[in-house]
Amino acid sequence: GEDIPNYVEITPRLVVELFFRVVEIKSLVHNLIRLFTLRPTSKGWRGREPKLDNWEQFIFERASEKKRREVKRFALFSLISHVIFVAVCVVSGYWFLIVLITFAPFYGVSFHGFMVGIHQHAACDPNNPDFRVSCGDAKLDPISSFLYWHMEYHIEHHMFPSIPCYNLKKFSEFIADQMPPKEYALPRILKLHRASRAKYGNFQFWRDNFGRYKGI
Repeated sequence: GEDIPNYVEITPRLVVELFFRVVEIKSLVHNLIRLFTLRPTSKGWRGREPKLDNWEQFIFERASEKKRREVKRFALFSLISHVIFVAVCVVSGYWFLIVLITFAPFYGVSFHGFMVGIHQHAACDPNNPDFRVSCGDAKLDPISSFLYWHMEYHIEHHMFPSIPCYNLKKFSEFIADQMPPKEYALPRILKLHRASRAKYGNFQFWRDNFGRYKGI
């Protein structure tokens, strides 16, 4: 379900949104609905809405009843934890902690997240068993790498998901002679902008044929 090739197109509207759109109201509402209905909760990186998307339905249909109960228990735990946390903050007067922790994923300019994360599958070939083809890497500065849990080593992460994020760099160095050359994030984004147009022609063609998960 994650194996979807992103489309990268640097437009004036995108630049404005990356630097000036401060609050993700739509994403916040969707995730609150998902949390209160005890569905899996995560920021909508697949453009998901409150309902389960095709990939989640595919997983749930094939999961055991025990696994489905585990997901619901974790969702319930998340809901209760945040409700208690918010109540304590309100009573104690430390309301700003609610903004910093509970609502943290839904505010702030998006440039940094775009810069570190758009490389993962942009202009790649989906459903290819060679992760060097279906995934992409980028070079990040040390602070961004730390904040991003070293997921810029994304090919390596997909090769062996059980490797802890803090060991991905070491693993990447171990297999460097078998990997494509790594490029710095910002120049790579411009390259992906050109590659997306060459591969898909335009945004609408990508969206209609690749931009939504079609199921297995």
